[in-house]
Amino acid sequence: VLLVVSILSTSLSSQNLEKTKYSGLFSVYERLITQVFGDASEIAIDSTLLPALKIKKSSSIIAAYDPIKKEIWIEQKAIAVCRSFGQDSLTAFSFIVAHELGHHLKSIGTDFEHPQYFYALNYTNDLIDERQADTFGAICTYLSGLYKKDFYSKLLNKLYTTYNITSAHLDNYPTPHERIAIAEDIDS
Repeated sequence: VLLVVSILSTSLSSQNLEKTKYSGLFSVYERLITQVFGDASEIAIDSTLLPALKIKKSSSIIAAYDPIKKEIWIEQKAIAVCRSFGQDSLTAFSFIVAHELGHHLKSIGTDFEHPQYFYALNYTNDLIDERQADTFGAICTYLSGLYKKDFYSKLLNKLYTTYNITSAHLDNYPTPHERIAIAEDIDS
């Protein structure tokens, strides 16, 4: 019994440590949710409609929205890229997460069979979906007070460099050049 209590205690402690380690990110996520859905204390929100934010240890997808689990994933590696922007790290994080939140909102009432990735290796996404998600991400970031003009293209460049993403990786998905052009359009 003592061993089981010890294991459960250790597991709960590591979950709390993870939440504490990324507390600023979870605060930004809550801020974005409030901008999209409103203050939960003021309006009735069905919490089953809200995706959970999960930090992933993988290093291959940057971020994704899983419509089946209703989860937004962001990788620790992507968080490290965000943190490399110093005082603008929360802006970087908010762009990525709000982009995935855009995929979540679009998926409500649809029947997606696979996660919507920030960039995809094997799944069909198109330029219009990504433009909509990027635009939504910029709007949410702006509404949350974190938007910085001419920032999104810098973030994308750094993510693509860090993840070594080239046009060859992106079947049926906007190329890095096309995504940067979307970012530049948003900023104009």
